[in-house]
Amino acid sequence: MLAAASAFTLTTPATLSGLSYAFDLDAEALFDEMSDEGVPASLANRLRYQTFIAQLKDTVLSNLWSTADCILVPAVHAEAAAAINWKNPSGSKIVLSAPAPTFTPYRGWLTDGTTRATLPFNPTAGVNFTQNSNRGCVWLMTNLGVSSILGWFDGTDGWTMAPRLSTDQIGFRAAQASQSTTAGGGVTNGTGLTSTHRTASNATNVAKNGIAVSVTGNANQTSTTLNNHDFLLGAITDGAGSACEAAIIMFGAALTSAQQRENEFLVCDAFITGLPA
Repeated sequence: MLAAASAFTLTTPATLSGLSYAFDLDAEALFDEMSDEGVPASLANRLRYQTFIAQLKDTVLSNLWSTADCILVPAVHAEAAAAINWKNPSGSKIVLSAPAPTFTPYRGWLTDGTTRATLPFNPTAGVNFTQNSNRGCVWLMTNLGVSSILGWFDGTDGWTMAPRLSTDQIGFRAAQASQSTTAGGGVTNGTGLTSTHRTASNATNVAKNGIAVSVTGNANQTSTTLNNHDFLLGAITDGAGSACEAAIIMFGAALTSAQQRENEFLVCDAFITGLPA
């Protein structure tokens, strides 16, 4: 078992140079789609992305790949590549608002409260993501947002996430009406990985960088029917949104143990750490 993030590193492309390569079939599908979009990945990036997929599939690291319905990685080498769902590369892509958020290679899109992205994920079409077992995680590169930046809220209920509210709390809805919150003042930085999990009709939890954070407001809300609407990044309604810069976004089944949630952070952190400066 992995005790801490510092105990885990991924093999990087630099250490693999000069060898011959046999890529995973899902990685090959991703690379083919990037090429079809006119933004082929270099060998270094193919190795980088392959390593991330391999670690997401690693059973020792909880096989996060198999429980995910949607894996979006905006922190890649080109904007067209950033729009691809790694779980279904040839399927629907991220669609940007007009005007569009600003893209930076290896960081992702920066929304500003008016710009946003529509994600290729509708929870009602999820296989692993269900009303009573769902998770969403987002890795933010910049400490900007002070309201919800991910999901969809129809005015009554929904699935939403705010990695940092203006009151320095995490706020979330995991298919529920009222927003749940962590203790005020406890989260002063929204960067890194925030993940929320619904493990039963009346049980939810949240983790920051793989570590559980106590939910003190509206804890364990009863689940509601999933809304038939694509999730947004940079907003949760058609109205005003919030600034954010997301590098990784994943949706799928809930992770039910502390070790699984730590593994999710470890794998994502290794990918982010290995990106070009």
